[in-house]
Amino acid sequence: MGTTTDIKGITPIHSGLSAEQIMESSVPRAVAQYQTVIDEINEHFWNRDWSALTTCISVPNRITALDAARLFDTHEEWLTVARAARDGFNTMGISEYHRVCRGAFFADPDERQIVGFHETFILRGCVLAVPRFKGFMRLVQHGGRWRSEGLHTEQRETLLPTIHADQIVRARD
Repeated sequence: MGTTTDIKGITPIHSGLSAEQIMESSVPRAVAQYQTVIDEINEHFWNRDWSALTTCISVPNRITALDAARLFDTHEEWLTVARAARDGFNTMGISEYHRVCRGAFFADPDERQIVGFHETFILRGCVLAVPRFKGFMRLVQHGGRWRSEGLHTEQRETLLPTIHADQIVRARD
């Protein structure tokens, strides 16, 4: 399990674990919880329910990709990017966004942290807008609620701007 850092020195949230390593340690309860959280995040993101979305996100939060990284200290900063990313999806004609958990495990003995990975499918009509890709997330339980502590995506920011979407697209809602 080699920890890797990106060009900005930010360690991805999954500490360099491979999909295979996560699958080897995967347990059904963690997979089910991970899927529940990513479904909830997707629903709030797609429906632009920003206040509900913040209940799924822990701050500080970090998002990394193959060619970009960013740390978020506040929900407001995180939401600025989420809003811009959602508007960017509209501009690109993206009509659907799905994530399917492929493996997850409890990362601590108290079962208050989950590390997992999922495949992301972004569609324009019935065709993939970009090739499907893997994402890795760490979830933490705060106040009886599971929240995303961060995301690493095996997608390039230059292909699908999300991490710095607020610098490209101005949110309109």
